[in-house]
Amino acid sequence: MNDPDRPGSRRGGLRWPAPLLSALLLYGSTTQGSAQEIPGRQALQGASPGDSVWVTPRSRFPANFFQRIFLGDGYRELWATPVQVQILDLDRFAGGLTPFQRGGGLQTPSIRLRAQDGLVYTFRSLDKDAARALNPELRETLAAKFAQDFVSALLPLGAVVLDRIQEAAGVLHATPTLVLMPDDPRLGEFRNDFAGVLGWIQLRADEGPDGEPGFGGSDDVKGSKPFMEDLEKSPKNRANSRAYLKARLLDGLVGDWDRHPDQWRWAGFPDGPEGERTRFEPVPRDRDWALAHLDGVKMSVTANPWPHFVGFDFDYPDVFRLTWTGRILDRRVLPELTWADWKAVAQELMDSLPNPVLEEAVERLPPSHFQAVGPDLIRALKNRRDTLMEFAREFYLLQAEAVDIRATDKDERAAFDRLPGDSLRVTIVDLESAEGRDTPYFERTFSGEETDEVRVFLQGGNDEARIQGLDEGKIRITVIGGGGDDVTTVVDRDRGAKVRGLYEPISFHIAGDDRTVTQHKDVVPAPDYSPRGRKERLPDDEIMDEVRKLLRNKTGRMNQSNVVDALKSNPGIPYNRLLDILKSQVVPDKQAVGSGTVYFFHGERGTKFYDVVE
Repeated sequence: MNDPDRPGSRRGGLRWPAPLLSALLLYGSTTQGSAQEIPGRQALQGASPGDSVWVTPRSRFPANFFQRIFLGDGYRELWATPVQVQILDLDRFAGGLTPFQRGGGLQTPSIRLRAQDGLVYTFRSLDKDAARALNPELRETLAAKFAQDFVSALLPLGAVVLDRIQEAAGVLHATPTLVLMPDDPRLGEFRNDFAGVLGWIQLRADEGPDGEPGFGGSDDVKGSKPFMEDLEKSPKNRANSRAYLKARLLDGLVGDWDRHPDQWRWAGFPDGPEGERTRFEPVPRDRDWALAHLDGVKMSVTANPWPHFVGFDFDYPDVFRLTWTGRILDRRVLPELTWADWKAVAQELMDSLPNPVLEEAVERLPPSHFQAVGPDLIRALKNRRDTLMEFAREFYLLQAEAVDIRATDKDERAAFDRLPGDSLRVTIVDLESAEGRDTPYFERTFSGEETDEVRVFLQGGNDEARIQGLDEGKIRITVIGGGGDDVTTVVDRDRGAKVRGLYEPISFHIAGDDRTVTQHKDVVPAPDYSPRGRKERLPDDEIMDEVRKLLRNKTGRMNQSNVVDALKSNPGIPYNRLLDILKSQVVPDKQAVGSGTVYFFHGERGTKFYDVVE
């Protein structure tokens, strides 16, 4: 493993899709084994459950010299190298296992098995069938072969390395065991698909049976969607943001870019003096892409359509690309943490992974695998550990640029205090709780050198937002109303508070003035976080043409309701850009309110937007 150029710097290269078509033609001469072949079945002949046998993970990734130039080397040799593994004994493992449900993975075949004590285990195939993620009409084409070849970039037994690293870092996780599924009648309807399959079996992060403690001793275990719904219900439900940050920094350390919400479970534990609150601990899972070796000309081809496809190497790739798939949970869980928190967590993670731990982790690979890649993996892990603080700083600045703070459905007050030095202090309290009124459940001070905008989503309940300050600051304040009656009060208006209300009706009361300005549901300036938005800006006329096309299917009128409804059906249009375009094309009517000015913009056929600005 060399020290190549950072993947994030490869912005040029071949364009899509012509190079991909060339690749498919080049790849057409490659002969791969069928995705339905199960090499482990031959190893089962004459063996019994509990026996150790030798199995080849998968020998269907051949490539000649020219194909390797384009497709890369990956870990082709390791996939074709036999490993010694034990045949799973369904009668004895965990007291006896009974398969009962097929897993929901799109590319990785899996089943769930229930043990005698009621706990649930998951068996996941080591190999993947990438064609299952394609449209049905493409599954028998060269495109399927090209997609399947990406699996050769995965480190076949990387899970044993990750298990030791997560254990040392103190990240809550399930320990995997490599096994060969037997050809056993107990498999029932799953026998044809899973007999002889090499894969990992591990305890599923789930609730305990019959009221018993769940995974890790937790009271409750949820997927990411119900977890986020619980966070929205009450401030008494909180995530352990520092534990999540540690897991995310570890993702960066091992190059695991595939961290979308379904790759996490959340274990709830009682918190507070009397257990009246719930603390959710993150449980990462399915780390298939950790330590992956993505190389070859194909990485230049796929950089535009799939910028998040980055491999593990000596140095970190572009932080935006490496963390892209985790952005939903990142922006939900991490906003309360300051750089001091990030720095402390990063240092803690670095201290927990001394050289002996990293060496031991990689040495868990079978001898034949370690001899091929072990020394390079150790060198790369040590270097990435030593430079973790720099990666953490880049990751932090990416998160700090525009921050989303989500309140809950309780009646709450969000306070914004502008402080000297372009700083902004944000606190949120629960107005329904006597204790909560005095103790903010969210509190953070933002720096104008790091943050351009802070957006607070008030959610349900009758909420208040109070904005006051000593200085005009750089940080834009955006208040997004939810259900209920929401009121925003601006204090010291002449000192430059910049406010926008979005989505729902919000009343702005200007301190010291008798009049009230009410915003209607008209402005939705959501930022464009797509890879395309980071790398290029569409011309103004193209954006307007896209909006007009959407409106043709409605009334044809570009009024506020139609525009909002149309854009909800096509989130690819950057609405913040559209708003700026509309403002530049119309003449504002001005109405003085206090010492500030409210701008009403009248566009084509009555479109109306406004902002409260200095």
